[in-house]
Amino acid sequence: MSARTLLRTSSMIALTLVLITALGAMTAAHAASSQASANHKYVPSGDGKQKSVTTVVTWYGYNDNSGATENQHGSADIAYPKSDGYPTIHNHATEGTGTYNDPVTFAAPNKDLKTTFPIGSIIYVPLVKKYFVMEDQCGDTDPQGCQNGSNHADLWMGPAKEMNGTKLDDCEGNATPNSAVKVTINPSSTLSVDTTTMYTTGNKCTIHLY
Repeated sequence: MSARTLLRTSSMIALTLVLITALGAMTAAHAASSQASANHKYVPSGDGKQKSVTTVVTWYGYNDNSGATENQHGSADIAYPKSDGYPTIHNHATEGTGTYNDPVTFAAPNKDLKTTFPIGSIIYVPLVKKYFVMEDQCGDTDPQGCQNGSNHADLWMGPAKEMNGTKLDDCEGNATPNSAVKVTINPSSTLSVDTTTMYTTGNKCTIHLY
């Protein structure tokens, strides 16, 4: 073996070791993240028992989410970020895959915080077969908005960035049921889940309603 071949072989071995080390670190980080999510304890609702409750369901996304004030729209801010010490998962509104360990953000009005939807609680929405975690305040005072119904869940969809306003609005509107639906509070972790993205970065409405 020539000196040049030996040098090239040694370089390839060194590069392989670097890649293996980097891959190992990434795998460990992902495992730690998944484990942390899997170990998350959601805040119980009511008596902590699983049951269905009749709920008015609406949708919101980045374009129509309030920022520092109710009139300032275009934001992924949430009222109860994990970084501020709340028993939540995210620091900004997030469309997760909708599994028990990767739920989507949802908002509720103040009137529901101490009863049906406390901060950090989780629900399962059969309408889309996804889990959602309560991390945001639904501040719309319109009687047909967040104050509509004895229970109200405003569900997040889409990326945490500006999207096509017309397409996102249409997707939110078409996904909003005409009357209250059943959602499950204190759900078990084994309910059927549709992990399909609801609204894509390419401005496509891909939500599946059941």
